Amino acid sequence: MALKTIQIVTFNDEEHAAVQEFMDELAEPHSVWRRKGEDRLIAPDICVLWHTRTPAQGNVMAGAHLVMEFERTSPPDFLVFYGCAGAADRSPLRSGYLVEAVLYLSLGVVRPHSGGEEVKLENRWLDWHDPEDVTPITPVSFRLSSNGARGDLVRLTGIPAAHVASTDKKIQVRPEPPPEPLEQSFGRRVYRQEAWSYGTALGYATDVAATNPLLVDMESFGIGKAAEAMNLQDRVIILRVVSDLLIDRGKTDKEVILSDGIAYLARVVLALADPDHPLNGAS
Repeated sequence: MALKTIQIVTFNDEEHAAVQEFMDELAEPHSVWRRKGEDRLIAPDICVLWHTRTPAQGNVMAGAHLVMEFERTSPPDFLVFYGCAGAADRSPLRSGYLVEAVLYLSLGVVRPHSGGEEVKLENRWLDWHDPEDVTPITPVSFRLSSNGARGDLVRLTGIPAAHVASTDKKIQVRPEPPPEPLEQSFGRRVYRQEAWSYGTALGYATDVAATNPLLVDMESFGIGKAAEAMNLQDRVIILRVVSDLLIDRGKTDKEVILSDGIAYLARVVLALADPDHPLNGAS
């Protein structure tokens, strides 16, 4: 049987340091894991694990990195993105989540305002609207983080799933209640077409997430769209650790939080490396 290959991708220095710590712990004496260079481990007859980082943050860069990795001559069997995220609800700091679904909060308008600028999002890209002139951008999803799916990591690891509002900016505002839809039936909502603040858009995303936690990041949508285009939703995983609370912003030590979060990463890697994982042998 060919060795399974698992690649971990990070986005910044703190995340990179946390994964290097994780790999050091895996390669401790008496472990089956052995170092093969700074960023690679091997468990003989089981798995090869290696770590890379994107050259910059953002949806475009993350999506491009996914494409690059899977266009290699020997692409990984599984690609795991590990990083921090903000929480739009009351999810506690240090909580780890597998990303199940992602909304894109980015397309909007910039207008002059009181001697400065006003940035708002156009809700026509988020959901159905009146008057209707474009098709809203469909959320993306990740099969391995969908409860009940084949190879479901939520069940195998005990890590809960979360929804994500993915942006291209650092968000420092709280969610605000969105307006009532003009009509709502069978899961379809229709809103008056207008520009929303980021706070309103986050409130809308919170409603869409329903009982799921809502996180905020700057990469998950780009990753999801690239995976969708390449039909890789059952080979790509995003694991996020809450490092900021939008409803109660305060100074946090992201390096410590991400270091604590490697316990979640260990669960994901060991589940994927398990020869009995339902998708091992499928790719």
